[in-house]
Amino acid sequence: MRIHLKGGVWKNTDDEILKAARPSSTAHPPSAWSATSGCSTRLRPGEIDPNPESKAARPDPVDMDEDEKDMLSETRARLANTQGKKAKRKACERQLEEARRLAMLQKRRELKATGVDLKIKKKKKDKLHLDYNAEIPYEKRPMPGFYDTTTELAQADKGAESLRG
Repeated sequence: MRIHLKGGVWKNTDDEILKAARPSSTAHPPSAWSATSGCSTRLRPGEIDPNPESKAARPDPVDMDEDEKDMLSETRARLANTQGKKAKRKACERQLEEARRLAMLQKRRELKATGVDLKIKKKKKDKLHLDYNAEIPYEKRPMPGFYDTTTELAQADKGAESLRG
């Protein structure tokens, strides 16, 4: 469907591009939400839709040029790709970890029901990476026993005197 305006013919592709350019909060005002959610009846052939603005604009593929089709597909892809690659990967990893945890829980329940009681084994300590919460990194503990500290005390006294005087 084409609408004639002062600047020329307004196409559905222009409408979709305009919707893509606007932020999501202004693209769908609250009144549009109530109109779309409330209208779930189908029209019979020959009936006219009383509120056509509530429906999403569909492109007219017959009227579109090749570059308009490309532009529309790029806009749709850009709108679909709201999450970045890293966010998608993190979400996938979280989902896999949750599935692994649920599978272990189910396995433990089934074994417990048969009479086999398994204890949860903690992961092996990774020697390549330090756990900064559990230990002091690169700590050198003194050897057990007594030491003669008189030379250290004498050096400390000399340093303190030089600062005072």
